[in-house]
Amino acid sequence: MAEMVVRIDGVVPGTTGTLPVAPPLKSVVSLTAATAVSNGTALSVGYVPSACTFVGTSSATLTAGTILLQGSIDNVNWITLTTITAATDFTAAMAKSYAITTFFPYYRAAISVLITGGNITMTVVAS
Repeated sequence: MAEMVVRIDGVVPGTTGTLPVAPPLKSVVSLTAATAVSNGTALSVGYVPSACTFVGTSSATLTAGTILLQGSIDNVNWITLTTITAATDFTAAMAKSYAITTFFPYYRAAISVLITGGNITMTVVAS
């Protein structure tokens, strides 16, 4: 079995190139302890990622409300990728993740119907 030596700077001896590097993991808290109808902070990935996950954390059992997980190509026009019914998905103080399979350079969470019973924090992570 052949071995390949790689220097700490990523250069393979005898070549002029470097090894490919995975894109950095990026994240933003889009909604923080939110209840009101609002658009969350957008995550600017800077490229089209190969993976995206939203993680929602509720403070208690949510009794009403709707959360939208959205993507955009320009940070202006938003497409809803997933609609979450708060009372169905957050039946206790808990965390839940949502994998997204449609990739955009921008992501955010938004509340389209008032959250009651507690609040929601939604983080988006992409790589």
